[in-house]
Amino acid sequence: RCVAATPPTRRVLFKNSNSTMSRTVAAVVAAGTAGTLILLVIALGSGGGGRTAAAGPKRMSRQHRLQHPENSNTAAIPRPTPCTNCTSFNQAVEHTLSGLKKTGGKATLLQIGANDGQNADPLYRYLVRDKTKWLNVMVEPTPDPYAKLRMLHSDAKGWGFYNGAMAGTDLCNGSITFWELPGHRYNETGWWTMVNTMDKASVHVNKGGKTGFLVPVVRPCLSSVETLLRRHGSKEFQNTALTNGKPDVFEIDFLLIDVECQDYRILQLIDWVVLRPRYIQYESLVCMGKGKKIAEDILTKNGYELFKIGQNDNVTTCLGG
Repeated sequence: RCVAATPPTRRVLFKNSNSTMSRTVAAVVAAGTAGTLILLVIALGSGGGGRTAAAGPKRMSRQHRLQHPENSNTAAIPRPTPCTNCTSFNQAVEHTLSGLKKTGGKATLLQIGANDGQNADPLYRYLVRDKTKWLNVMVEPTPDPYAKLRMLHSDAKGWGFYNGAMAGTDLCNGSITFWELPGHRYNETGWWTMVNTMDKASVHVNKGGKTGFLVPVVRPCLSSVETLLRRHGSKEFQNTALTNGKPDVFEIDFLLIDVECQDYRILQLIDWVVLRPRYIQYESLVCMGKGKKIAEDILTKNGYELFKIGQNDNVTTCLGG
């Protein structure tokens, strides 16, 4: 079972198949979905983090924030206390939703690489069960799955959607070359409908060279997560996520990343003073190469404790406090 850190800090869930943790921490392993083992751990750091872990984009100017007072939140609804005995990511979600039910609050989610919102989505069943309990920003660059995503959640109130990619300025200058499955194949099912990527070479390695069907296209993109949230997050999302008294700090419940071997690049975009997710889930695949360690370094330097276990190399981190 997880043991609460002193003082309470952020905590992390990890799913990974081919590496082990070098240090011992309090944790629990439980059977997860699709034969994957999930490990929930409480971070041992203060959760305050630092700004040196990743060279992300500059924050928005204070002048910009002052010019948009509508983005400042009113009296905040108390957030649920961190889950100290969860044994899976699903339990962490249930814990959060249960706590918010008592206060009348809503869970906040940023999902980058949302696909169609259903296929292999770990939060699908929670989102469709009661959409009124969620405030989301969902990102998907490819038009076909994006259209399905919008249709699936067409009745959701207070959700924001962005039909574009997230990438660093080395790849994104307002648009990005993206590798995608041809549109006529989205009526098929299988892993090949979920491998659209900003880096074909990485996916080519991950899928054993079976990526010849991907074609290059140009898609819009952003390089700032803060810009994404302020531009596409609803007023209710922003008022809920922005820390009371700190109109430039987003404290969200869940960050879910799935961008095919490039998840570490998304973590590099985050200004960890501006964005403080409580729970993070991302893929830590062999095809990331050095990106696996980059991701781990970013998270540990910002107060997250990392565990890797399972078959699918997915990583869930949770940060309490």
